[in-house]
Amino acid sequence: MHDEMVSESPYLIVVGAAYLLAMLLASVRYWFSVPSTGLALATLLYLVGAVLGAA
Repeated sequence: MHDEMVSESPYLIVVGAAYLLAMLLASVRYWFSVPSTGLALATLLYLVGAVLGAA
C-alpha cells in the first residue's frame, strides 16, 4: 500500500530527488570523495528509477 502511494505521487518523487541532490551538493562541498561517489550513484539510480517508473 505505501509503495504504491510513494511511487504514484509526483510530489514525493520530486521531494526525494531534491533531498538526494541537496545531500550530494553538501557532500561535494564538505565531505570526502567516498560519500560523494555513493550519493552520486544513489541519486543517479533514483532518477533512473523515477523515469522508468513514469514510463
